[in-house]
Amino acid sequence: AASVVIKESVEPVLEQYRPPGISSLKFKKLFLGNVSPKIE
Repeated sequence: AASVVIKESVEPVLEQYRPPGISSLKFKKLFLGNVSPKIE
């Protein structure tokens, strides 16, 4: 759910700023913990 949204939002940015010589930057696993994130 939220981890998919974060992954889909962040990976294109990582790709944009990927240094030469690195073929790709991707999340293998994204774990947000047991408590739901809270934005204040």
